Amino acid sequence: MIRYSLLYLVILIINCGPLLAQQGGTGFLISRDGYIVTCDRCAGEGDEVTVLANDGYSYEGEVVFRSFELDLACVKIEYSAEDCFDLGDSSGVEINDPVHVFGFPLSFSVGSAMSGSTGSLRGVDATGAGDRLRIDVSMEPGNIGGPVLNRDGNVVGVALSSNRVTGKTGRPLEMNFAVPSNRLATELQNLGIPFEKEGRRRTPQEIADLAELATVRIVSTSKRPRDPVRSDTDDVAALYQSVVEAGEEYVLLGNSETVEEEVAIYDDEVDYYNQGIKSFEEIREDLEGLRLKWPERYYTISSVDHVSLDTEKQIGSTTVRFRFALFKGGKFYKGIADTFLVFDLSSGQPKAIFVREHKRVKQRNDR
Repeated sequence: MIRYSLLYLVILIINCGPLLAQQGGTGFLISRDGYIVTCDRCAGEGDEVTVLANDGYSYEGEVVFRSFELDLACVKIEYSAEDCFDLGDSSGVEINDPVHVFGFPLSFSVGSAMSGSTGSLRGVDATGAGDRLRIDVSMEPGNIGGPVLNRDGNVVGVALSSNRVTGKTGRPLEMNFAVPSNRLATELQNLGIPFEKEGRRRTPQEIADLAELATVRIVSTSKRPRDPVRSDTDDVAALYQSVVEAGEEYVLLGNSETVEEEVAIYDDEVDYYNQGIKSFEEIREDLEGLRLKWPERYYTISSVDHVSLDTEKQIGSTTVRFRFALFKGGKFYKGIADTFLVFDLSSGQPKAIFVREHKRVKQRNDR
């Protein structure tokens, strides 16, 4: 038996094939027959997943529902759970009511521990994708997709963001958002996906016991990159893989907590985003500006394609297709981008970056 302070939920580790990097988030069981809810961004790009359940066995799962606009997804596995979370009535939560968020803050690390945070409902904001619960609960990127619970242990939201703002005193304040459970329930009902509705009130220890039964880990595998370079030697194959890994690293560094981590991949000079040659410091300033404009940003890889090598010049190139979601309060900007990258094979640093396609999927300006 676990204690309330050691509540465990679902961790999702997204592994986009042998040549793509891992991403992660949190999810939770909503039915005893194996339906799991998370965020769309946590479910990767593939349609199939492998689930490692708390019984020690792995199960093949399927992404049966996803919504880019709502950032919601549902995964189904052939699994008989002893219990699961109940979806509560999000309209019944009032301003200043306590809420609890659980998940894996460091989900990019497979062995990261679960943690829980408590705060309160601060408001309900209208966005282009519908209402969002605004909560002042401490969260990290790994909490994305986790359950937001009311005092009775019923799910009233799905955690969407981890955002830290500065208050009048200069101290950091937590202000995050969640999809209301009523919106989730509507989507599930329309698709005929079963879920448990709000039942009895649970004590803190009962919530912990329930979470112990509902814990699973998900591994989502996307397709391998297309058009692989033909090679008869291990050296060329290794170079090909290094280019793919450099492409994926470039995109995923956008999820770094600090600009120092994000800028570390760059060389002293880079042919930068169709703007000509830029120095390391100029790129750093650009990235700092982006972080000020969009303090909350998420990047997920769709594919790493069209890898080519020039061993004489010691350069390799690839096209990375990725999705992005940028947030600042009620303002957001989501889309899909194709970026052509040229890397130095010896260092893995980008030498040139060109945008081939930048498609806005959804945008909302400040009210």
